[in-house]
Order: sequence, then structure tokens, then C-alpha cells
Amino acid sequence: MAEGRAGAYGRPERREPAAGRAGGRERSGVVVKQGTEALDEAGEIARGGAGVASGATVMSLSDQIAAALAAAISRGEYKPGDRIHEQAVSTRFGVSRGPIREALRILDKQGLVSILPRRGARVTNPSVDEVNHIFEIRAVLLGLAVRTLAERGEAHAIAALRERIRALRGAVNAEGNPDVYVEQVQQLTLYMCEASGNARLEAMVRSLFHQTLRYARLGLTTEARRKRSIASWRRVVEYIAEGDAANAEEHANALVIASRDMAVKMLLEGAMS
Repeated sequence: MAEGRAGAYGRPERREPAAGRAGGRERSGVVVKQGTEALDEAGEIARGGAGVASGATVMSLSDQIAAALAAAISRGEYKPGDRIHEQAVSTRFGVSRGPIREALRILDKQGLVSILPRRGARVTNPSVDEVNHIFEIRAVLLGLAVRTLAERGEAHAIAALRERIRALRGAVNAEGNPDVYVEQVQQLTLYMCEASGNARLEAMVRSLFHQTLRYARLGLTTEARRKRSIASWRRVVEYIAEGDAANAEEHANALVIASRDMAVKMLLEGAMS
């Protein structure tokens, strides 16, 4: 077995195939995906959905595990303050602990976990102010992306956006499960950033991806809130189609801020406890 680059704690990372058990198990009413199923889904989400990022590179094993763990955190499988045990994750994905350590280091850099000496990795618990700041940054970045799309007015991008709005509409009900809708929103957002042609902007949004995802989910738990959300997204796409850059930017910014306000409200009410 070839040795890779040093892992999160200084030991070489072993390069192994992404083996593991398929399917999932129940934990506190949440389906915990395992093995290749979780890794495949994580790779799909991290790339923004099928057919979105055509130039996406193949993800390393550690990147796949990091994305799978990030998705689990955003779904609430791991709560703020929960410890993530290396051995349990190793068993879950059927890999050695080397790639797990590297994956946790990736999540540490993304602000999703904190790694403390002799205490391992724990899911971060940002303050309300920190959550506010993360959403404010995302609002500005998304506003810039949609402004650029409106100014460019590319027909193929507008058609793709309308197709994603149709997918989003189909996820509004989703049998009361907000995760389907939240995933569609994230795919739409990532496509907007990619289609803007601004690679640095796209990279910045991706770096905030899971930090905002777990809190955006809080603001979309009710069907009524999801209906208001899709109405706002439709307006943004129509402003892009009309070439109205100012209104597209303003409404995209307002949409993210509305999501922030709802998430913060639920945080203050103890929804993350």
C-alpha cells in the first residue's frame, strides 16, 4: 500500500480505496448513511450535483470522507459539541484511520470541527455573531454572482437556472423533509457561482458551503418557509433573465439575509441544542 502525504496528526496517510458498507442505519430518527453510499453522495453534493461542475476533478479519499462528514453535520447527525471518534468513522466508511485524520483536518480548516490535543475532534458551536457574519459574507458573494450572470445574459445559463428552479419547486413538499429542498438550493447556488465565471468567487462560496448549510437548513424546516424561499429564487432568476443586474443582486442578498434571520431566530430558541 503506497504512502501518501502526512495526515492530520503528522503520520503518513495510507491511500486506500473508498470501501465500506452500503445502506444506512437509524440514529435518533435520522438515517446515518454508511460506506460507499455516503461517500458517493458526498462527492455529488460537493461538486454541486450531477452535471453541474463539468470540470470538477476527482476527489481524494480524504476529501470524500470530509464531504460525507460535513453533510452528516449539516443534517444534524452530529450536534454542536459532539465528539467525532476516529474509530467509529473508520468503521463507518471501511477505511483506515489515516484518511480519517486528514478528513478531520480538512473540516478543521473549514470551521466545522475543532481539533484539540489529546481531546480529538469536536463539532464547532459558533456564536450567533459568527453565524451572522458567515451569512453576510455569503449574501455579498451570491449577490455578486447573480449580478454577473445578469450582465452576461447567456442563454444557456438562464435555461439551466430555470431547470434548477423546476427541480427546486418539486422539492418544496418533499414529504416534510427539508434536506431535499436544502440540497436543491445548494446546487442552484453553486451553479450560479460557477456560471458567473468567477473562479475565486466560486472557491470562496464552496469554502463556506457546509458552514452555512447546517444553519440554512434550520430556516427551511417548514413548508411555508420553503414556499416563500422558492418564490424569492424565482424572482432572482427572472431578474437575471431580464438582464436586471441591480434587482437580481438586491433580491439574492435579501434572500440569504432572510435565511440568516430565520436560522438565528431558531438558534436563539434552542433549535440546535
